[in-house]
Amino acid sequence: MKQSVLFLSMILALCTTACSPKDTVKLKGVDLGTHEAQGRTYVDFEAIVLMGRLHFPNLEVPIRHPGSLQTLGSLLLQPLDDGSNRFFLSVDFEAASSIDPALGLSLPNGRELPRALDAGSTRMIGIPILEASRIYLGGSLKSDLIVGAALGIPALDSVTQSIPFPLNLFFSYPFSPEVSGVAGLYSSPLRGRNGVGIFAKKSLSPSKQAFSISAANPLPKDAERMTTVSLIKLDRLLQRNATLKIK
Repeated sequence: MKQSVLFLSMILALCTTACSPKDTVKLKGVDLGTHEAQGRTYVDFEAIVLMGRLHFPNLEVPIRHPGSLQTLGSLLLQPLDDGSNRFFLSVDFEAASSIDPALGLSLPNGRELPRALDAGSTRMIGIPILEASRIYLGGSLKSDLIVGAALGIPALDSVTQSIPFPLNLFFSYPFSPEVSGVAGLYSSPLRGRNGVGIFAKKSLSPSKQAFSISAANPLPKDAERMTTVSLIKLDRLLQRNATLKIK
C-alpha cells in the first residue's frame, strides 16, 4: 500500500514538472506510408516534433543492416523555421524484417516500448544507428504497422542520473482512426541510455490518447524527491535555446 501511494505521488510529480504544455515532447503531425523503389517496398514515417526550445541538428544518417551492412534506408532530422523539428525515416521493410529482433524488445534504457504505442504481440525489429540510437520496425504492410526511433541525447545523461531507475514518459497523439503517433522521453541512470522516442502506428483499430510511466524496480522512499529534482533540471534544459546532439 505504501509503495502504491508513493508511485501515485511520483506520477503526480512527473505530470506537474514534465508534462506542462511548454516542455513536453509533442507531435504536431504524423504521416505513415510506403513507396516502391527498384522493386522494393519502403516504409516512410514523417513527424513534426515540438520539444520546447530544443532543436534537432540538421542530420542525415544511413540505416544499415547490422550484419551485412547493407543500406536499408535513411533517417533525416531537420530544425524548421517555426521552432518545430522534422523527423523523416525511410526503410526497406522486407530487408529489415530479416534482422534479429533482440533489440526490438525494449528501448535503450532497458524498459519496454511505450505502452501508449499499444504494440500488443507485434514482433518488433530494432536496428542500431549512430552510437546510442535505434530504429524500430514491426507489424504488417496491410494492417498493423509500427515504425519509430529512439534518439540518444547525451545532454540528458547528467540530468537523469539522480533517478535510480529507468523511466519512460510517453504520450499518444491520435491523428486519424488508422494512424496515431507516440512521443516522449526515456531515461536511465546510466550514460548513453537517455533520449527522445518517436513512434507511429497504422492500425485498423482507432488509437486512444494515453500515457505511460513505468519504473524497473520497486521505488525507494526518496524516489519522488529525486525524480522531481531531476525533472526540474530537465525542464530548465528544455527551455534553453540549444541544438541537440544526437548520439
